[in-house]
Amino acid sequence: MEITHYDRPPGRIRVWEDCLVGKDPQREMAHVVTGESLRPTGRTRLTLGVRQKVVLILVATLLVTLTASTWITYRSQLSATLDEIRQRSETASDFIAKALSYHVVANDYHTLELLLKQVVSPHGITHVRVTNSRGTVMAEQGRAQEDNTLAIKHDIHLNGDRIGLVELRFDTAQATAQIEAGKRASFLRQVLVITAVLIVELVALTVIIISPLNAMTRAVRRARASDEYPDLPVGSRDEFGEMAAEFTALHEQLRDAHRRLQTKVDDANLELQQTNTRLAEQAETLKRVNEDLRLLAVTDPLTGLYNMRYFDSLASNEIEPAIWRDDTHSFLLLRIGNLSQCVEQYGQEAAGQVLKAACLRLRGKQRPSDTLCRLETGELLLLMRGATMATAINHGDNLLAAAAEPVTLDQGSFTPWLHIGIVTIPGRRAIQSVGELMRCAKLALQSCHNRGENCIVHYAMLIDDSVASTA
Repeated sequence: MEITHYDRPPGRIRVWEDCLVGKDPQREMAHVVTGESLRPTGRTRLTLGVRQKVVLILVATLLVTLTASTWITYRSQLSATLDEIRQRSETASDFIAKALSYHVVANDYHTLELLLKQVVSPHGITHVRVTNSRGTVMAEQGRAQEDNTLAIKHDIHLNGDRIGLVELRFDTAQATAQIEAGKRASFLRQVLVITAVLIVELVALTVIIISPLNAMTRAVRRARASDEYPDLPVGSRDEFGEMAAEFTALHEQLRDAHRRLQTKVDDANLELQQTNTRLAEQAETLKRVNEDLRLLAVTDPLTGLYNMRYFDSLASNEIEPAIWRDDTHSFLLLRIGNLSQCVEQYGQEAAGQVLKAACLRLRGKQRPSDTLCRLETGELLLLMRGATMATAINHGDNLLAAAAEPVTLDQGSFTPWLHIGIVTIPGRRAIQSVGELMRCAKLALQSCHNRGENCIVHYAMLIDDSVASTA
């Protein structure tokens, strides 16, 4: 047997109740809350302070508690009523199905119509319909309305075989009307209880809390407006009186503590400003020291040129990428050819003076975009960015002329001369790494020893000579 409630969707019992009485429960609740007994309080525009919060919490608590109690009672009554109606409906539908079984088998339509007329109305049945096993309607009486009715379907069996189906609708209006009357009475009791509690609570709040709080508030406002510190005018012996006395004593302590704290704050601010000034000076000094240390780390102490460490960084960050991109650069590897003679003739210190003077002259001839480094082997490397082969050779001639001037020493004078090996990328032969670049420059520099003083050899000249000798 299947029971279908057309006016009660699953999980929506409140909606089914509203359909029975034709009213909206939310609108009913809103009418109760905003009724005549609560309207005077709602019209007063008050700030939500302690007083209003206490009243609102009390009203909300009462409303929720009474509503929950009424709702639980209503649900239990409704559930009991529906269970009773369902049991009676099942009993009636079973009896009617048995009574109609022989007439269904016999296809006695007339008798079925007469029997259904007797079933409708007297037993609270508003509609009944009989169909055979093929789904054909054999008889039907009453109105098939869905409001305030309970629909029940029951199979008709004969000797264990299903031969048809009887559908009945039972009227639930009388039962729901009784439940609705109880609900209205519960709502009325809630309104009366909330109104009585609210009136008593407002009177108690006014006498016990509102008056002391208003007096304390007015005193605090006067103190803030006039910069005076009057005592709080509350002389009762309850909690408010104790709070007023403690507040006055605490205010005196806070005022003394504020004066002491302000003095400490002023001293701390002055000390902080002095500390910030010292820290700023130390930071500036540390910045200068760090810059000097950075320069010392990458600078040769004798000549003032960049050292081998700087060249290693330059090789990985700029020269190697330039080789991969085929950028145009020239590299001049320089060496003072007769520096060993200066050592033999004047000593190591004099040779250092000659090297320093020569490097100073060479640095004065370099372009702003060039970089001159002193390698650990005593050789110098000049990076000429964007310089072609012809530009590098011409600049090498200028370097030879600058270095060929005599250097005055304590024991006399000494004239240095240079050997310069040049490599330009990209060249006639592809260079794949910085190491290969340095080997090519050294080959060009070694070739200068066989050509005499103040000599320049480009690596391309060695390639041409090699090709010519092969030919």
